[in-house]
Amino acid sequence: MRNSSWRALIPCAIVLTFTLLPLWLYWNQPTEDLFDAALRRIATEPDIQAPLEKAESFIKFFLKGGGASAQRYAADFHFRIGEAIHTRPDTRYLETALTHYETAVKLYPSLRHGWPFYQMGVIQEKMNRLGASIHSYQQVALYDDGQLAIEAGFRIATLYVKTEKSPLPAFDLYNYFRFAADDVLSSALLFAEAELDQEDYGYYIKSLIARARNQTEEEKRLLSKFREQFPSDPSAAFRLDELMERPLHPAYPLDGDLIRSCYAPLAYRNGGLYFQEGGRMIADFYYPENVNGPVTIRGVLAEPYPESVFIDLNLNGEAKSVKLTGGTQQVFSVTFDSTKKRNLLQISLIRLATPAQSEGKPSFLILRELKALRTHEEMRS
Repeated sequence: MRNSSWRALIPCAIVLTFTLLPLWLYWNQPTEDLFDAALRRIATEPDIQAPLEKAESFIKFFLKGGGASAQRYAADFHFRIGEAIHTRPDTRYLETALTHYETAVKLYPSLRHGWPFYQMGVIQEKMNRLGASIHSYQQVALYDDGQLAIEAGFRIATLYVKTEKSPLPAFDLYNYFRFAADDVLSSALLFAEAELDQEDYGYYIKSLIARARNQTEEEKRLLSKFREQFPSDPSAAFRLDELMERPLHPAYPLDGDLIRSCYAPLAYRNGGLYFQEGGRMIADFYYPENVNGPVTIRGVLAEPYPESVFIDLNLNGEAKSVKLTGGTQQVFSVTFDSTKKRNLLQISLIRLATPAQSEGKPSFLILRELKALRTHEEMRS
């Protein structure tokens, strides 16, 4: 009797098993929420082995789904693991972080505009693998044409000094001091004894070293030589007028033209700036009297772009965006509330259409004019 009772329960057990098993599999399959939870543990727990295994199992599960974009997303997941490890206060797992960054760029080299390569360079520098670090920093410029590439160029120059390699890349240092450095003079002194590979840009760097050493006459001489080669550089024009005690212009450049001398290494110049999709540019302008007030950045396209796009602008850390209506809008303007004596403007172009929608359309717009304007008279002209 007892055996028959058990036999009667078997069908119920089978039904219950097949009911609960899918639920168990569903609740225990890796999800992005579980991946994010694993990242938080990786960043904070003393031992990362268990959460790291969970994060890696999620990537394997994700890749099984396949799809055209699977590798790109998997690359980003590996990058995020590397970042979680890299943010830890200890250095025990730097090798593991490096491995995940390397995996990320193998899967998708252009991920995040070269940021994984930059982080690889930072870690390799910490681990005293200076040759490998230089190589990683050099890769950044292949995928970025903005601030990150400038920072990477500066790191390469400092590693050249450490490894006694010469000559140093003068153009990279020039871009760093003009468009990125905060503490310009202290940084310039790092290269006081260095040999530079280009004499013309070297004048600019050596003039900063002379300034740091209070060698005013030598600074004037070097900066004058630089100005002979690059008369449109507003930073050099402003500094030289100050040194020579000439009457200062209200703005440098005086006409507000930001295209004539800017950082846009991947742009093509031919009667305007051919601004690529995803492209960046950095421009500087100066107000000697440091009158804090609004400034309007006005841009004029050679012709309307065929589809709607966003132009992202960042002035001294203040970010704004403007949408250009496809096929009609040729002029845009953005007003920022405040300025400083030295102002840095970063611009990037973001397309709204998908690659399929954009097929056959140009992947760049032509920026004929870009100006920084402060007065109503300037804006009317």
